[in-house]
Amino acid sequence: MPNSTRVLVVGAAGSGHREAAAEIAESLGAWLLNLDPADQDPLPPCAVTLRRPDGALDGTYFVGSLSLIHDPLASQNAAWCAVERVGGEPLVAAMPIQAVTPVSVHTLRMITLALRPSRYVRVGEIAVEHILAAQEVEEHSASQDRLGARAERPKRKAWWTEYLARCSDHEVPLSEVRVRGARLGAGLRLSPSDVADIRRIGVEGAVYAEVCGSTLFILTDEAHGGDHALEAADTFGCQTAHLTAATSLRGLVVAAENAAGRVFAVGRLREFDSARLTFHVSAPVEPPMPIETLLLGRIRIGEDGDELGVLKPWQV
Repeated sequence: MPNSTRVLVVGAAGSGHREAAAEIAESLGAWLLNLDPADQDPLPPCAVTLRRPDGALDGTYFVGSLSLIHDPLASQNAAWCAVERVGGEPLVAAMPIQAVTPVSVHTLRMITLALRPSRYVRVGEIAVEHILAAQEVEEHSASQDRLGARAERPKRKAWWTEYLARCSDHEVPLSEVRVRGARLGAGLRLSPSDVADIRRIGVEGAVYAEVCGSTLFILTDEAHGGDHALEAADTFGCQTAHLTAATSLRGLVVAAENAAGRVFAVGRLREFDSARLTFHVSAPVEPPMPIETLLLGRIRIGEDGDELGVLKPWQV
């Protein structure tokens, strides 16, 4: 059943739906969940944030991209975690409507299922009834000082430039942390001797490997043909193998999670040193960084703050 104290505010990127949600939350004395990973100013993009009724930040949930649909599981998990944290108290959520595809509609409906709102509020000219399967949607006037989605990218670049300037460099040995991405970290991590066997088979640049179901995932620093990879997959009882170049991880947005499972920093993966099996991460934390799990995002950021594109799910 819908929760009578929950409101879902939706709108296109740059429509002002986040500001509208903040106004409604303030009027109700409610928690505020910002589900727009591209608009978290002054906090890092690529995350979802939960604020208490007094405006204080309560939690940061990493989704690793500027869109909820690039990692649907992370986005849905963020919504469920926020709902669990708030309990029965009033909650207002701001959710962006971006490209309308089967995947995006499914993701948005699953997030809506987690929230169970009793009120739907629309900001701007966007049809949401069929997307969210909502029967009644209230109207809210759009903010007049927003410039739209095209203005958001240069704003984020300026923000990233300033943010990276405040970061310190950290060495994170692969042997000392768990690594989790869209698929990396979901399987059984192979031992160094197993990885050595993969190199002997012919995948000479293999530095890390996992078995996830019937797939062998190999992180490598060299280019290889498919024959050796398939032989390696067969050796470990898999049907197929996915090879990802370690260089493709350069510039990836990452998050640091502590032993309690809370994200305490968002940063940028400068590079992966395959010789030392070490991640070099820039994050606004003084060393040593108390990291338990390194969360890999999907979007890559240049040293100058430019957005360099999104990796495919099988690459991370």
